[in-house]
Amino acid sequence: MLTVMKVILVPTDFTVTAANAVMYGAELALAYKAKLILLHVCAVSEVTPILWERSPEQNDIEADARVGMESLTKRIRDRFMGVVKVETHVVWGNPDGEIRDFITKTGADLVVIGVREANFLTSNTMWSDNAIRTVHHIVGCPVLAVKQKRNFRSIRRVMLTCKGQLNINTETRNLLNAFSDRFNAQLKVVMELDTENSRSAQLMIDARQQLSELIPGKEFDFEVLTGEDVFGDIQQMGRDWSADLLVMLPPTAAEDHSREYAQSDKMVLEGTIPVLTMY
Repeated sequence: MLTVMKVILVPTDFTVTAANAVMYGAELALAYKAKLILLHVCAVSEVTPILWERSPEQNDIEADARVGMESLTKRIRDRFMGVVKVETHVVWGNPDGEIRDFITKTGADLVVIGVREANFLTSNTMWSDNAIRTVHHIVGCPVLAVKQKRNFRSIRRVMLTCKGQLNINTETRNLLNAFSDRFNAQLKVVMELDTENSRSAQLMIDARQQLSELIPGKEFDFEVLTGEDVFGDIQQMGRDWSADLLVMLPPTAAEDHSREYAQSDKMVLEGTIPVLTMY
């Protein structure tokens, strides 16, 4: 439950993009008094399997990774005066599997990852495009994707997007409460509706009623999108409103999964606003 966020996991490959995500995670850890766990996966392929006795090249790779972790830890310690508790891990394996294992082992409440246009999470070439583009909705945990060179900005405005009927689950409710309470954030709901949907007005009424019951005492702004360029409209609306965070909810029906996944992938990889996906 994100209202009491205790563990934030940040996978890193030591690129500038990943370093920005680490600092983003550190800022959130400071705000929530959470433990920050940094994870680097020395990726393994069929060509470079895990050996009981590693080769000199593999030993060098691991040694370099540990130096990188020490550097990140020092940067966090210097910036936050040692207040943020940092735990580091260097492991061998496949990045997506190791991340999921660490979520389970640590009970991570949130994963923060750095995203750049040409790649996702890791520079290792063994990752397929499919794995790169879908990791944010297969790890079984809310994932905050931070774009390249996006430095932390206090989360004052949170924009929640949904397709048609609003579907708020317990985890999403806790998350919205957490950001609203911790950062005193304003909340906006953006509903994507069919222009020919005669139930549009009723959907808005239902959404307001649901939010007033699930998240009492919170004020919400509402916007409706009916155009064909959903990605462009949401990004423009976010810029106009100065949104600090875009929250995307899970699909509400099995037949919507492919479309929703594709839309969230596009928001994560091509958008400019940090995206939190809730699959």
